[in-house]
Amino acid sequence: MMGAPVFSPAIVPVTPYIAGRWYSTATTVGAGGLAAATDLVRLYPFFLRAPITVSDLGTRVITVGLGSFQLAIYANNPTTMRPTGTVLARTAGILSTVADVVEADITGANVSLAAGMYWGATNVDATSATAIFQTTGASLATSSGLMGATTMAFATSGSNATNLSLTTPMAYNTWSTMTGATFTEVSGLTGAAHIFIKAA
Repeated sequence: MMGAPVFSPAIVPVTPYIAGRWYSTATTVGAGGLAAATDLVRLYPFFLRAPITVSDLGTRVITVGLGSFQLAIYANNPTTMRPTGTVLARTAGILSTVADVVEADITGANVSLAAGMYWGATNVDATSATAIFQTTGASLATSSGLMGATTMAFATSGSNATNLSLTTPMAYNTWSTMTGATFTEVSGLTGAAHIFIKAA
């Protein structure tokens, strides 16, 4: 007599990143953010589902500024769930003077990143402090779900606000190490640009 069939756990395929294509770093509705103050890096967590080699970073300018901004990626510290280490990928200055999609090659060689959690970072120069970028929506619950909020007020600051990001002081174009940095939690809409990555 045959026994009952044995079922194995479902195998969920991990879709790869295809060379030459652009990918969003956040699965959320985009939104217009807040003005991005200068000398203040704004960061949000994102997750890479598979290894990827990155050649370019991009975003969308919603309200123009008068100068430049830069985008970057930092590693995550799994003990603190906060950014750590030296910058992994960064752009040179990108003009904020046109309300449109903008993109730039990362400085130096392409960067290979393993699957896992990372931090998208934005910094603006003094003349771009009024620029507004497309940001992750206020209801992006995965951000507080990934990094953890220190209080419920930051985890959910309103009826539709579950987005959480970080800021830390940093002079424009320095991209200092995040190890030992002091972070401030920001809930709801932010000035952090929603970063898109291009697979090499």
